[in-house]
Amino acid sequence: MRKPALNPERPRGDDSMLEGDIVVTAVARHFAISRVRGHGETHEYLGVAPNRSAALEEACTIAGAEHRVFLYASAGTSDHAPFDCASRVK
Repeated sequence: MRKPALNPERPRGDDSMLEGDIVVTAVARHFAISRVRGHGETHEYLGVAPNRSAALEEACTIAGAEHRVFLYASAGTSDHAPFDCASRVK
């Protein structure tokens, strides 16, 4: 069961990105980490990780409780999925 949205601007079940959310994108053999800026049109580069697990761990740490993490399967696509940071093994 999904928890209610932490941000009142984001209704429950809304998978859209808001400013400040963190994005992990598969690029070649590594994963880029970025932050959504403005109205989701641009991303601010934050770093790179050697594998998806490390990238998601870092992204969740950066996102904290105020923002969400999204995963893009590859650069150049608009398909993304939210990642539930609470589900990761610590």
